Amino acid sequence: MNDFFSKLTKIVDHNRYTVISGIMAVIMIACLVGCEVQTASIINPGEKVTASGLSIEMAKIDGSLAKKKNAIDSAVADYNSEIKMLNDQIDAAQADLARQTEMRTNLFDLIGSTVTAAATGGVTAPGLITTGLAMLGMFTGVGVVADNRRKDSKIKELKAPTVV
Repeated sequence: MNDFFSKLTKIVDHNRYTVISGIMAVIMIACLVGCEVQTASIINPGEKVTASGLSIEMAKIDGSLAKKKNAIDSAVADYNSEIKMLNDQIDAAQADLARQTEMRTNLFDLIGSTVTAAATGGVTAPGLITTGLAMLGMFTGVGVVADNRRKDSKIKELKAPTVV
């Protein structure tokens, strides 16, 4: 047995650099195979994670960002809905003002023509009846418009979503 170890030591001594590089190669291969690569965690920067741990963290972050995106999209949709409702109300108010202005102008024209006719002596019974009927029609129209506005507001109240 002594003979075997002496031959072995003689071979190692003669090929020392080859033996050392072989031992280093075996150690390096063992480290490469046995140790997984790691990087700093995205969620906890002080910790190290492997590739599979990093994938899990990325999935968690993607889920969290998707929830935030959905919340933002919902808020934008609510905002756009409020803007649309406000614009509809503005349009309805402007149309109502235009109708009222038109009725007021028509009433002033009717009164002005009646006063002019009375001042020039051209007032006749049929003319007064016509003027009275025109005024009755205008006031009835104003009442119908006001009633329709009241009904529209009631319908909107009934259709509005209830907040729980």
